[in-house]
Amino acid sequence: MAKYSVTGQQSGCSDLPLIVPVEGKYQTVFGKTANDCLRRHRAAQEGISLDSPTRPMIRGNVWEDATRDFWIEEYGLHVDHPDHGFKDKTANLVASLDGLMEDVSKFAITDFRGVTHVLNGRGALEIKIPGYKSDDPLTTSRYLQVQGQMACADLDWVIIAELPTVTFEWNIAVCYRHKGTIDRIREAVGIFWAYMENDADYPPITSTEASRLIGGNRSKEVIDFSTGWVEGSPISEDDAKTLNDLVHEYQIAEQKLKEGKDQKEQVTLDIQNILGPVERVTMPQASVYWTTIDIKSKPAVATVPLTDDLPIEHADIVRKIAKKIAEPRSSKLSRRFQIR
Repeated sequence: MAKYSVTGQQSGCSDLPLIVPVEGKYQTVFGKTANDCLRRHRAAQEGISLDSPTRPMIRGNVWEDATRDFWIEEYGLHVDHPDHGFKDKTANLVASLDGLMEDVSKFAITDFRGVTHVLNGRGALEIKIPGYKSDDPLTTSRYLQVQGQMACADLDWVIIAELPTVTFEWNIAVCYRHKGTIDRIREAVGIFWAYMENDADYPPITSTEASRLIGGNRSKEVIDFSTGWVEGSPISEDDAKTLNDLVHEYQIAEQKLKEGKDQKEQVTLDIQNILGPVERVTMPQASVYWTTIDIKSKPAVATVPLTDDLPIEHADIVRKIAKKIAEPRSSKLSRRFQIR
């Protein structure tokens, strides 16, 4: 879809899943956090783009117009494609719409749950083109995105029209304007741009991010709380108590992970013993696959000469490649186990 918000100057609605806290917690989306969003906008202000499109994004851009035309043909409702962004009245937020529907009257559409909605007023179309059908096309991320669109473009509702490339069957969700969510979105956008203005970061959202953002003091001194809090330490008494509880919770989590891994291994073995030669079984809650993989044999072949006069900067890597290529591989059968 066309993007009309200017990175580095305005937030787009696709930023909202990262910068709007849900139940008091910031979310990670495809491994990205609110601090990654800050980094992207700051880079844009320096003239550097970190917005390299992913293949799914490219797919959406390439097929959006055709998908919108197909939706119009299927549902018989005219949809305009705006050639500009919609700026929110109070927040530094701009919406780019896939489709705008004005003055709709008694338009009926059935969503993925089988619920029929009768729509009136002003709404938008949000096109999604995933590979596979979503169990719920109205995810938290999409909900925040379209609520932002409703805030900016003064909409009453948004239809999320998902058209999976595999099934090519519409998967529809309808989202209505919610004032409380829009208020929180506007507040969150204000906080984001305050961080931008003050050159500050959000508190770390993941442990990996904490390792990157929180610098160490490079001291070899050990603060010993093994017998209780030590007065004068850089960690307060209350924080020391909390730290003790958190360390205990971490140890419990580690033990549960180990037990879970052991349990999963045993359950897998039990299932395989029941399946025997059977490779595919469909159960009420999932499908079980234990498919045969035929690994073909390969003769010993070396296409890279092993000489002693290789350029020194390439010698090691060439020898490794040659050794790998030269090793023969015998054929064998194996099986791949999955539950999905």
